[in-house]
Amino acid sequence: MTKDQLLEKIKKLLALSNSSNPHEAATALLRAQKLMEKYNIEKDSLIDDDISFIEVTPIKGLKAINLNRDIGAIISKAFGVETIYVSNKRSLEKIMFFGAKDILESCEYIYVILSRAFLFAKNNHAIGVKTEAFFQICDLPKKEINRLLRLDEIEKSDFDILETKIKDIIDCNLNQALEGNSIAISNMKTADKMIDTFLGNYSVIDMYIKKYVEQSKKGFVAGFLYSIYNNVAQYKIDEQTKGRILKAVDQYFHGATVKTSKSRGYSISSDAEYNAYQKGIKSGSSVSICTAIKNRAKERLLLTNES
Repeated sequence: MTKDQLLEKIKKLLALSNSSNPHEAATALLRAQKLMEKYNIEKDSLIDDDISFIEVTPIKGLKAINLNRDIGAIISKAFGVETIYVSNKRSLEKIMFFGAKDILESCEYIYVILSRAFLFAKNNHAIGVKTEAFFQICDLPKKEINRLLRLDEIEKSDFDILETKIKDIIDCNLNQALEGNSIAISNMKTADKMIDTFLGNYSVIDMYIKKYVEQSKKGFVAGFLYSIYNNVAQYKIDEQTKGRILKAVDQYFHGATVKTSKSRGYSISSDAEYNAYQKGIKSGSSVSICTAIKNRAKERLLLTNES
């Protein structure tokens, strides 16, 4: 039996392992596994000659499955690949891109670029968000501020002193911090700590600020990733190639249900979230993967928005 005949036999057994008959499925899978072990056949040898996969480890600081799915959806749209996520109960272990062999290296390259750009933008946005929330409270009507201060048993004069100190730090450091100045970033973190220390952990104002920060971060992330997804041209892929890619996924996972990439819908629940979403849209619009694609692999010039 030639190697090609052996591979074809294993493929048929793996296909039979999806049978609705449990005994037949288990027997076929066991036979396939024994043949693979006996002849030292790797899973990737069973995939279409022109179709393969690549495994990518999530970069440090980006293990959340939902965020990786959004990044994966961008790559799937740009390259016509299937993006699969392998995780345990706690976190994402790896990402797998299935598609044409000549595309896969570019998928890994762009995944790393997008992930780093995302983390940089996310961390940059976080600078000053807490102080922004603090000044949202300062801008409330005087009667409302006094009500909150009474609930937290905070003296208005002490609050005014803190407001002046925070404003001085912001005026001197915010712009430089956003440009990456390490000293200015450190000073902005000091301002955040001053707010935390002053308000305590469970005060009404502190809870307001935490909610604002959470909504702002959520809105920015959604806007940033949506902007990139929306600006990426849809890769034209014919139905036959699409079918071969899906078949490769099915063969690799023996027909098991897998987590794939889909662009998520998004709803906005507050002004803080909306404003941050718009900032995310603007920041994301400056990220272009097309240049990176063209410089990395000339075949990606096939990307187009045209029908």
